[in-house]
Amino acid sequence: MLDNWKCRMCGSRAYQFNPRSMRLACSECRSPISTAEEMKAKVQLEKTLAFAKQHLHVGNYSECRNLVLPLLDQYPADKRVYLMLLACSTKGYTDLHITDDEIRCEAAEYWDKLERLRCVNNAMIDYARRIRKRTNDETSKKRRKHIAALLCTCFLLLIFIAAGQPFLIVCGFIATSIVLWRIGKVVFTSLFKEPTRNSTYSNSNPFL
Repeated sequence: MLDNWKCRMCGSRAYQFNPRSMRLACSECRSPISTAEEMKAKVQLEKTLAFAKQHLHVGNYSECRNLVLPLLDQYPADKRVYLMLLACSTKGYTDLHITDDEIRCEAAEYWDKLERLRCVNNAMIDYARRIRKRTNDETSKKRRKHIAALLCTCFLLLIFIAAGQPFLIVCGFIATSIVLWRIGKVVFTSLFKEPTRNSTYSNSNPFL
């Protein structure tokens, strides 16, 4: 296959296939051999990623995804592919509320692959932090609404009691009971809900 080949590192002419790197390598020093086809494929990969990066930079997320997605089968351990696909799914880490279930599942998968490759970067950590902050803010807002509803209901109940109308008093007690039940349900769920790793680790997958 390589009649005139000679290792540039040790000068050996013996080579073999390395199953770990999935490439031909020198039998003596294990240096990988770059064939013409491999070099051509590498150049094409870099060109595709550079072109996709331009689309990503200007916000063409669909075009970027269409360019990078076919590379998954060819380069399943290239972190750049997963980073670009995750950036497309999150619209450059700006979409904090992905409503599309399919896109959300894809983003969770890309994040998981990057965790396995140990490639969680600062942009991903900051994105996860902002999602948690948004979730906490929404929870606090709901809690304030429940408290306000309880105070209003109790105030109306006091008015009904002062008015001395039995029917209004019964309605006031029923309304108060309903509000208390809803608040108690929220509090009970939050107390006994099993904590997820998102509440503990800043770089954990925010889509799970």
